[in-house]
Amino acid sequence: MSVLSSSFIQWLQQNAENLDQSNERADLLIPQIAALGLYKIGVPETLGGSGGTLVDAIKAVTELGNHSLAAAFVSWDIVPLSSILSPQKILFPAKAIWRIC
Repeated sequence: MSVLSSSFIQWLQQNAENLDQSNERADLLIPQIAALGLYKIGVPETLGGSGGTLVDAIKAVTELGNHSLAAAFVSWDIVPLSSILSPQKILFPAKAIWRIC
């Protein structure tokens, strides 16, 4: 199920080139994303968010990116924000062994 409204998808499709290659209409992008509640995904309801998980936030950004790179870029901050505020703060097991090779 899409987290984006059909009217917003249509607007993104009509404006993606301008958004991705210039600053034309950029002033409209963040308010529209916020109006959809996308910045609340993954933030606990007790903190004013809509709940969900880090994965839900990543899916929302990915869906935006399917229509506009600029839209995904300005929304990427919801992923670290939701991971910081998540009640499931442990993203990696404590005993994980990291190797570079």
